[in-house]
Amino acid sequence: MHIFQKEITTGDLISVYGTVGYLDYTVRRRIKLSETIDEDVLKKAVRITAERYPYLCVQLRLGPEGFYYDPNPSPIAVINTSDKIRLNSEETNYHVWAICYEDKDLFIDVFHGLCDGIGLSALTATLLYYYLEERYGGIKKDGIYLTDTPIDPREYVDPMDAIPDVALPETSAASSTPVHDLINDAGMTPCETIVDDIMIPESEFLPFTSMNDSSPGTMASLARNLAKIPNVSARRDACHQIIQASCTAYTYVVSYTGQWKIPSMEPYIREFWTHAPGALPLIVEIKSINGILFLSIQRTFSENRYVKAFLRQLKANGISYMTLKTTPNDISEFPMPV
Repeated sequence: MHIFQKEITTGDLISVYGTVGYLDYTVRRRIKLSETIDEDVLKKAVRITAERYPYLCVQLRLGPEGFYYDPNPSPIAVINTSDKIRLNSEETNYHVWAICYEDKDLFIDVFHGLCDGIGLSALTATLLYYYLEERYGGIKKDGIYLTDTPIDPREYVDPMDAIPDVALPETSAASSTPVHDLINDAGMTPCETIVDDIMIPESEFLPFTSMNDSSPGTMASLARNLAKIPNVSARRDACHQIIQASCTAYTYVVSYTGQWKIPSMEPYIREFWTHAPGALPLIVEIKSINGILFLSIQRTFSENRYVKAFLRQLKANGISYMTLKTTPNDISEFPMPV
C-alpha cells in the first residue's frame, strides 16, 4: 500500500478536537444487498478499495503537540458481525474505518472527523464497484474513483486551508438557543440515541414535497487560533465547547445526501441506510435509491411522538410507508487515542 501522510485540516480541527474523547463521532452506512455476501469477494474488494484511498488508511494518535494521523499499513478490518465495533482499536487494526458484514447486510463504519458525506459516498461507490463487478460483472465505471483514477488533491486538500485569516472579535459569541428545545421546552426524556428506519416510495412522497415546498473566513481563522492553544487539554475543551454550542443551536437537522446515481448497481441493492452520531436531539438522514427514500430518524429522547406524528402526516396525505425497525444507534465506538 502507498504510504500517505494525512494531515488534520483546518476544516476538520474543531470536529476532531471537539468530539474525540467526548462522543463517538462516527457514521455507519448499512447496505442490504440482493444476495448473501461472499466473504472472499468482499475481502478482495476492501483490499483494492484501500489501495485507492491511501489518505484514509490512517490511525488517529495523540502526541505531546495534539492529535495527528499516522499512516497505517495494516489491512482494513473485515468483520463478520452486525454489532457495534471499535474503530481506531486493536479490533480494527487501529484504522479509522472498517467493513462489517452479516448475511446480506454490508456495513461501512467511518470516523466522521476524517470523512464527510461526500467522501463516504465516494468510498461506498468504489467498494461496491469492486465487489459487484467481481461477483456479477457489468458494472459501469463512470464517475467512480478506481485504482487507475489519479488521486486529485481536491480529494484530501481542505479549501479552508487556503482561506486567509480574518480578525476575530475579542469578546466571546453569545450562546445560541434553539427556538424550540426538545428536552427543556417539550419535556422529552433524555436517553441513548434511538433510530427509526422508514422506507417511503419516492413517487408518492416527492409530489407532496413539491406542493409544500456562516462565514468560511471566520471559521478558518477560529480553527487556526484554536490550533495555537499550546495545552492539548485546553485545546480539546475549547473545541468541545464549540461543538456543544452548535448542538444546542438547532431544534432538528435533516440531512439529504442525494440520489444514488450509479444505475448499474441498483439491481443488487435492496436497502441503503445512514446512521450518524447522536449529537443532536433529532436528526433525519435521507438517501434515495431504486425509487425508495430511506429515512433514518434519530432521537436522543425516549418518546416517539414526533415519529408517530410524521407517520400520521404520511397517511393523511395518501403516502404509503414501511417502518423497518426501531433500534439503539449502532454506530461504532471511537476510544480516546494514545
